[in-house]
Amino acid sequence: MVEDNRTYAHNVVSWLKNNICAYYVLSMDAAKSFLCKNEVHMVFSNSKIEKSHGIQLLEWMKIEGYYQ
Repeated sequence: MVEDNRTYAHNVVSWLKNNICAYYVLSMDAAKSFLCKNEVHMVFSNSKIEKSHGIQLLEWMKIEGYYQ
């Protein structure tokens, strides 16, 4: 989960961990780093993170070959 609100991210990930392995990061840079180091099957992202947009992360993921 990519979310800049730590409390919200923690609560959602805590709930998700009842059923799946879930983690959160608090910035786009952290998300990119996490994606480079871990196998990820699903990404939840806030639409606005810092000065970026969640769609920019999806565009970066496509360029990097995470999906076709």
